Amino acid sequence: GTLVSKRIYSHSKKFIHFIKSQEIQVKGKDGFFHAYIPQTRIERQNLEIAEPQQPFVIMPSRQSAMDSLMQVKERAGEGKPTICFVSGGPFLGKSRLIDEVAGKAANDGFTILKSFRTSLDSFTSFFPLRQIVSAAMIKCAMLTAGREIDNEVSAANYLVDENIFKKTDRVNIGSIVPTVADEQLLSLLSGLNPKARTRTIVDSLMKILKLLQPFMIILEGDGDIDPSSWSLLAELMQRASAECPQIMLIVSSRDAPTITSAASNLRRNAVQVKLTPFEKYETELFLRVMLGVRNRDIAVDQKLLDVVHDRANGCPLFIECVVRWALEKNMIEYVEGSKKMSLKMLDERSDDVTAAIPRELSNILLAPFNNLPPPLWDALKIASCIGYSFDADLYSTLNQVLDFMPKIRELAVKHECFEQTGSHFRWKQQAVYEAVKSLLMVNQRQNIHRMIVRAFKQHKIANDDIDVKGGDVHRLLGRHCALAQDWAGAFEQYMKAGDRAKATFNFNEASKMYEEAIDFQAKMTEQPPLRSRMIPTINLGTCLRELARYKEAEAVLTRCLNEAQSEFSDITLDEHLYVRALTALAALYQAQSKYEAARKLYEKAVPIARNIQESKSSLWLAGNIAGYAETLRKSGDLPQAESHHREALEIRTRAVQEKSCTELELAVSYTQLGCTLAGMRQYEDAYEQHHRALALRYRYLDFSHGLVSESLNYCAESLCALGRGGEGIPLALHAVEIRKLIFGTSHPAYAHALSVLASCYHAVGRSFDARDCLEKCLEICEVAFQKNHANIIPNLMNYGNVLRSTGDLVKARIVYQRAITIHQLNFKRGQQASQLEKCKTELEDLSRKIELLESSASSATNNLSHAPLKVPFAPPDIEDRGTPVIVFTDIGRDVDDELALVVMSSLRRMHLLNPIAVITTLCPEESRAHLARG
Repeated sequence: GTLVSKRIYSHSKKFIHFIKSQEIQVKGKDGFFHAYIPQTRIERQNLEIAEPQQPFVIMPSRQSAMDSLMQVKERAGEGKPTICFVSGGPFLGKSRLIDEVAGKAANDGFTILKSFRTSLDSFTSFFPLRQIVSAAMIKCAMLTAGREIDNEVSAANYLVDENIFKKTDRVNIGSIVPTVADEQLLSLLSGLNPKARTRTIVDSLMKILKLLQPFMIILEGDGDIDPSSWSLLAELMQRASAECPQIMLIVSSRDAPTITSAASNLRRNAVQVKLTPFEKYETELFLRVMLGVRNRDIAVDQKLLDVVHDRANGCPLFIECVVRWALEKNMIEYVEGSKKMSLKMLDERSDDVTAAIPRELSNILLAPFNNLPPPLWDALKIASCIGYSFDADLYSTLNQVLDFMPKIRELAVKHECFEQTGSHFRWKQQAVYEAVKSLLMVNQRQNIHRMIVRAFKQHKIANDDIDVKGGDVHRLLGRHCALAQDWAGAFEQYMKAGDRAKATFNFNEASKMYEEAIDFQAKMTEQPPLRSRMIPTINLGTCLRELARYKEAEAVLTRCLNEAQSEFSDITLDEHLYVRALTALAALYQAQSKYEAARKLYEKAVPIARNIQESKSSLWLAGNIAGYAETLRKSGDLPQAESHHREALEIRTRAVQEKSCTELELAVSYTQLGCTLAGMRQYEDAYEQHHRALALRYRYLDFSHGLVSESLNYCAESLCALGRGGEGIPLALHAVEIRKLIFGTSHPAYAHALSVLASCYHAVGRSFDARDCLEKCLEICEVAFQKNHANIIPNLMNYGNVLRSTGDLVKARIVYQRAITIHQLNFKRGQQASQLEKCKTELEDLSRKIELLESSASSATNNLSHAPLKVPFAPPDIEDRGTPVIVFTDIGRDVDDELALVVMSSLRRMHLLNPIAVITTLCPEESRAHLARG
């Protein structure tokens, strides 16, 4: 047969089943190696709706539910986005009902996107949407390519190559589907608050979803939906009317879903469908269908009806199971004399004919597996402990001890216990899964979980699997440790899962993992040392800060710091950890613009960090000093900030000389020092520092990298401050385009680039262009930053200055008043005094000019009353976009056409004209149109 190498196996195992060969020797290499033998191709998930085992029968209690779902489908087809919540107890037929509607929708041209979740998935951010988005990418790529594309990675690559996706879209989609994430660009997610991040993800999703309209999203399962997914669904449905109107969203759950406050808009106009168990008369109707009784003269015996309804509890699935079991046992017969379908007496010694049907449904559900050999039964029991669905790659460690996955594949193929999608397996019937699970005693389940934990610890998963699924590995292993009551192991694994989520900027998931770790740590019999208790708490506080949950973060970090100060004595003080606690809380205060509080904490932390760090090239020490310097800069103490930034630069320079880091580390200090010098109005020196950072980053990074755009931006800003705004425009334009491509149009980095470009435009007299840039900038900042954040002040000052240049003095005064208010909310007396003084000076000057203009206008009105023939023109309304105009032109024949367009452009900036369209006439019209566009 064919043998392939481990490299081929690693790249192909998602698509082909392999088995490991015996050890072989390869010519030219020492030792023995395993090869891999390809077996069968892995079939990807079929997105079509499968036919149910029995024909779908609408019972009277289900008719209203069916009508409601069909109305939702019709509304979506008409371009009215609608959401429907379907709830009901287990096994009541929710999936059957939804599948029937989905089948009808598919026949009407709808794209069906479906996912399933369990209670284990509620910790994983965006898990319910993972399968949805993967399928959407594949379908969109296949639709545009006109060929088969069999996995989400190939689909993402194709969408990027065809410019349907940009690089930032791939990063955003990677937040949901980790397999398509670009590790090199993950840092772009840093600094985004949850709301802004959700918006950018929906921006990317809209690019593919609008191509799949009309479509139906179905979220099935018995687990809670995580908060990140709720926020994304709320944003998607809110924007759907304008961008993607033909959408239908169905959320299925056992109980009414718990919707977060951030997604409360989903409740408005939502259709609620609740399923209840069958009444007895409905059980009789369903029985007749199951038994194929169409003749109304033939009745169902009351004893048969009673026993089926009693055993099944009104659940359609259980009715099917009971009837099938009875038919296989030949227990149901037609009695000619009474013309009834009745139970057959099997045991003549018993008077109770119903006693033959087990009261425990598990006996009926598991009857088809009674003849399974013990090893397969063991595999079923292990699978029931793992969960309703699981990834074969993650549990491959059980193969070496128990030959687990081959048995699961045998159960899937020969006994139809499981459904397989790629490397994922799912129980075919949830009722069977719960029946198997119910067979195990508590101590048996604990022993199985201990065995799974031992297998994981003894046989580590390959590194390529860890890279993609590391968070899942640690989270699942932590769960097994917890169920085995190994609290220390659970703590360790949840910490690792949190660290991995934090490293990929998935702070929502990381915070949940750290919370779980803290809970399990509290269950340990021996109290862990303070260091072990503080690390998860500090990490949790850091994640909450990144999520802009400042009150929670402050409570966590303050409690942690107080505990450290109370328990540590001067002799036993863990100074390194103490510095971490101080700087974590300081960073939180800085994010909230509480610079004085942040400064006090840094003043405690930095001297300790200097004392305990013997190395004069420690990047950890440089980072703490630079963090303190940034707090000093933002609070207005620029000379001290300069001194500390230069110290951090010296440490990083030594680290580069010792080759403990790359030269790129220096660019961080150059940039921070340049910003400090710019605040001190030392613009030549600031430009020199930013130029050094740009040279380093351009040498090591791609031109389109976000850090290159940062340096371009600061260089443009310095040139503008030096009176060389014209030279800064091309740099600023590059920065805007790069940041738009990488970060998207709702990121603060893009807003900063627009602000710098506006300053350069304003410096060369293009005030109306500057105004447009600043309005976009402020719109982003209002969403990205918390209300009245100090970072908005410089943009407001620029905006007020530009408005003044365009003649809108009243609005400029309002803008400066708001800048003063925000300054007073964020800074104490003396902090950033020059900024406040400038705002007050501008406000006073604007107020004088407005009063002068009002008095002049009043005098002019009095004079005009004596000269009625001299009627003045009404001044242009700055808030109005101008008179709408459509231009017809044969541009290209005479110069006057070009001159007319130039004049029209100026009048548009003055808000006197609002060009709707420019229409070119005379052949060649298309060439003239290209000329008109410039």
